Amino acid sequence: MRSQKTLGIIFLVLGVLFLADTLNWLRVGNVIGTWWPLIIILFGVRRLSVPAASTASAWLFIIIGVVFQLAELNFLELNQVFYYWPVLLIAFGVYLLITGGRPPFLRARITARNEKKDSEDFLDVFSMFGGGLRASTTQNFKGGSAATLMGGFDIDLTAAKLSPEGAALEVTCIMGGGRILIPSEWNVSISSLPIFGGVDHEKTHGSPAPDTDAPVLQVHATTIMGGLKIISV
Repeated sequence: MRSQKTLGIIFLVLGVLFLADTLNWLRVGNVIGTWWPLIIILFGVRRLSVPAASTASAWLFIIIGVVFQLAELNFLELNQVFYYWPVLLIAFGVYLLITGGRPPFLRARITARNEKKDSEDFLDVFSMFGGGLRASTTQNFKGGSAATLMGGFDIDLTAAKLSPEGAALEVTCIMGGGRILIPSEWNVSISSLPIFGGVDHEKTHGSPAPDTDAPVLQVHATTIMGGLKIISV
């Protein structure tokens, strides 16, 4: 339902923009070409509202979007940003000192109800300009968050078991892709918002049908010029 409402808002905005273009009130190409980084910023803001998502990855989305937006508005030259690349080394050093190098997708989080989450039961994956494999063997998987920006990820849940209440997984793929392997007996419910992208659910040949009374993995996927593949094995 949430994805359908979001898609409805997108079509509404696009309709208004193209109507304004037809009436010669503005040029849609100029608007999109100038304000496209807002998409990256909005997804960063959205990740801040997802309890299972790491705050660091959300702010990384926001910072990248802001940098590109300032460049589009001619307030900043991208070569100026690259000139100060050693700042990234400093930030990474501070990160290691604070966290001890522990990846953000393994750390415990505090929910909006101030309940502490078991870091093994919630997965948080973020990749940019690269990718990797993440696997979970928890016997009480509750969901989490996965996002990629111009990169990719592989998540292996074949050795995990769903929580009796089910699980919810938020997935965002922007100019990248991801693959999630799940046990064939899991029930899966997919809601997707594809924008020049797509979501596929495949089953390996001969895999047993899922138990209709079993818990459900709910996947909420947004793909922009990217794709997500869910494979039941």
